Amino acid sequence: MSVTKVKFLGKILSSIDRLPPFPMVALKVVQMARDENVSMKEIARVVELDPSITANVLKWCNSPYFGLTRKITSVQEALVYLGGKNLIEVVLMSSCEPYLKGKVEGYELDEGELWRHSVGCAILAQLLGRKAGFKDETLLFTGGLLHDIGKIVLAAFIKDAYLKIKELIAAGKDFLEAEREIVGIDHARLGARIGQKWKFPEEIINIIAFHHRPEMINKPAVALVHLADAGTLMLGVGAGVDGLAYRASPKAYRMVGLKEKDLMACMADLWEELDKIEEMIGLKKAEN
Repeated sequence: MSVTKVKFLGKILSSIDRLPPFPMVALKVVQMARDENVSMKEIARVVELDPSITANVLKWCNSPYFGLTRKITSVQEALVYLGGKNLIEVVLMSSCEPYLKGKVEGYELDEGELWRHSVGCAILAQLLGRKAGFKDETLLFTGGLLHDIGKIVLAAFIKDAYLKIKELIAAGKDFLEAEREIVGIDHARLGARIGQKWKFPEEIINIIAFHHRPEMINKPAVALVHLADAGTLMLGVGAGVDGLAYRASPKAYRMVGLKEKDLMACMADLWEELDKIEEMIGLKKAEN
């Protein structure tokens, strides 16, 4: 690696330190949700420790999406009326939204597009997981939400080097290779660095690091998020400048015992589900 690229990479990695820390309550919820010995009431009590997350949970729980006939005023009430699965997902989305909802210029993603793609990927990963018999839905949902977290840091550097990246792609390299060639790291590896700094569980770091290269680690959760990412991009949800550069890996299908027709069926379900959830969390695009 050249001296110039090393300095460039140093700037990129140091910029991770400027990210606001990921909510500790959200990390605790992920950990607890994956423990069969922890009750949902215990999880709800932990959620209540974070006023910001609690406020968002109550706002989203009282949205038309859930269609409740009474106003929810506490996390414990939300648990009763929504159930544990919905509560956990709302907590995770509330925690990820501040990082993912902004404009990501280097990847030509307008405000809300990366957020929309991430939520779509999280939902589709769960749909695929059910078909594959994968039980840890919290892992799939969290990994789906966070798989592209590296883009929020790398975007500024990609923007400055975009013309060079286009030249490399035209010469036959894929987008990840072009990222590494120009700036010294790709968004998946950088995302894994962010996950390590935020002390994510190893399984989530693996999803982030290998979501474009599932054959390199041979983990079902990574393969499922990889397929979900590809399917969401195929639907045109948050595709950006690099969306058309990725295809679903045949090895990923084999890892989880699925076929392309399974992905297509789940994509149809995603479209309906995403349309319902968009308004609740501010994803709905304004009509022209």
